[in-house]
Amino acid sequence: MIPVTQTKVNVKNSNGDTVVYGNCFAAVIASMLEVPITEVPNVEVFFHMSHPHWSIIMDTFLKSKGWELWGDDRYRCFHTGLITDQDEMDKAPELCEQLKDSYYLASGLSARGVHHICIYQNGQLVWDPHPSREGLKTIDTFQTLEKIT
Repeated sequence: MIPVTQTKVNVKNSNGDTVVYGNCFAAVIASMLEVPITEVPNVEVFFHMSHPHWSIIMDTFLKSKGWELWGDDRYRCFHTGLITDQDEMDKAPELCEQLKDSYYLASGLSARGVHHICIYQNGQLVWDPHPSREGLKTIDTFQTLEKIT
């Protein structure tokens, strides 16, 4: 993983509507693939659409590079405050040992009140692509990049 800073941040108009979406997602993908952000599609231009065009574009790009992006709740084991099920809590130590030192993506709300994504390892923030480097206030989802075999 080579840290890449996002080149666009969210901008809202006087009504509070987002007029520019940040490219934190492209930045974490660039970081994980260790490529310049200019090689990653600027999918943030599609975030306002109801159809998930951005997801299709990113999936196609990742596959062309030999990778797939997966939702992966196993990484909750490092964030026990998010676990409400006793069975999941009991399995967390073993699962954390299996996933130890793996990088993963965590999404949630930033301190700025916008949806954001960062890179974590072993339950610790290792890279926030936003220039503030503030990280996440909440975590909602986990994802991982997997090499296509």
